[in-house]
Amino acid sequence: MTTAGVTTHLITDMLKHEHANVTYLKQEGVSLAISKALTQTYLEKPKNPIDFFAKSLLSQVKTKRAKQEVSKQLTFMFVIAS
Repeated sequence: MTTAGVTTHLITDMLKHEHANVTYLKQEGVSLAISKALTQTYLEKPKNPIDFFAKSLLSQVKTKRAKQEVSKQLTFMFVIAS
């Protein structure tokens, strides 16, 4: 087999198996957060895209935590009112 043939064979074998990192990143919550942050970064085209991207991810975490806290409080209030 030629060097090109061996290389093609190795690449084909690699593509058959998904790397664990890719599997992790494809989780719904992870991929959605990354997608939102990338979209915001692309649309804004900030001077410092890495900083903007990081802040976008942090903002999503803070928003998610705030929603969870409100949900907890509403559940608690509903239990007390019942």
